[in-house]
Amino acid sequence: MGRVDILSASAGSGKTYNMAYRYILSLIDQPTRYRHLLAVTFTNKATDELKGRILQFLNELACGEKADFEAKLMKDLRLDGATIRSRATEARNYILHDYNNFSILTIDKFF
Repeated sequence: MGRVDILSASAGSGKTYNMAYRYILSLIDQPTRYRHLLAVTFTNKATDELKGRILQFLNELACGEKADFEAKLMKDLRLDGATIRSRATEARNYILHDYNNFSILTIDKFF
């Protein structure tokens, strides 16, 4: 079994941002990893928001737009901007062509 990361925090503390960052960090490290990642949230609204934010950030990275955490990705993964853009494009394309395996669920659906 792989690593499990648990984020627990109060409302408005940046959980969605941090979950999106960790998800994208894993995808940039290995673009096909989305098939082995699961994010669990409390509500359908949070699930939709997280999926949207991940796809938005991936698209911004892939298109070379100013992404919120590109510099942090470069530092954490020790990659240059061109490699991050290339891997973001690859990850985005994999997810869009295999959307059923882009697993972000509510706790109820998970159980």
